[in-house]
Amino acid sequence: MNKKLKEICIVFENCDCVTITQEYVSRVYLDGIVSSIYCQSDDIFYEKYCKKAMLILDKKCLNIKTNFQENYEDERNSFKYHLDNHHDITHVEIIRDDGEKDYIGISWDEESEYSNSSENVKYNDWGWGDENIVIMIGYPNEEEDKTNFKEE
Repeated sequence: MNKKLKEICIVFENCDCVTITQEYVSRVYLDGIVSSIYCQSDDIFYEKYCKKAMLILDKKCLNIKTNFQENYEDERNSFKYHLDNHHDITHVEIIRDDGEKDYIGISWDEESEYSNSSENVKYNDWGWGDENIVIMIGYPNEEEDKTNFKEE
């Protein structure tokens, strides 16, 4: 039985997050999901991480405020501002209409503890219409593709 998406929550390095309702979510790809279980004292922890992530969202969601940005009255109060200035998505929480949730960690390049250089954001570059934003994490960016290409 297929389950229905209610919303996704995009979580950032500083534990801030933005909630995107289903009407703004075109696609979510979380590839190479790895599960881990570890115990500490009498606690058992279950974690899931993906090696690659791609989120295709309606551009209308760019003006949604993150939880921490509610206090700003200037340009810093939008999801777009956070995407353009921080590159620090750590998790995506998928929330279904029945209340079930999947909390998936996102691969991190480890060059910096505050910014993920493998996170790329594209506006209107994909030919899927003028209304989309594409967030890719763990995929090579276009400049890397050009520099790594070798003719045989």
